[in-house]
Amino acid sequence: MPKTKEKPPQVRVVFADEMKDRFDNVKKFYGLQKNADLVRLLVTQKFEELKKQGSIIEKPMKPHFKMLNHDDRGVKVWDNQWNNGKGFDAQIQFTPEGKAYCCLCDAFKCEHIRFALEQNDVQKIFKDNGWKQPDES
Repeated sequence: MPKTKEKPPQVRVVFADEMKDRFDNVKKFYGLQKNADLVRLLVTQKFEELKKQGSIIEKPMKPHFKMLNHDDRGVKVWDNQWNNGKGFDAQIQFTPEGKAYCCLCDAFKCEHIRFALEQNDVQKIFKDNGWKQPDES
């Protein structure tokens, strides 16, 4: 059975009456369809403004993925967002035919495999073994 990522905490906002009308007008002005897109846009704009003023300091983000190790048999990738932000390692195994399989996602296509196959060292393993990258098949 595939393991699933827990959903991160969400923020819900409810507008009524005049505030809802204002929200809808601004969303229409920007040509956005989803309420969440407008909230993201406005929060990002305000955040950047406050950052320029020096009123807020941006906490550096951890990289989502990090290559831990690799060889001809597979790759181990650290995923900082898995397990509700606690992180977890994704073991990617290479089949004798050169297919990549992610044990964490129980899949032959996933974000861990995509990240691993973007790495030069992993591309070299595929080239040295005469394997085609999955998107080339």
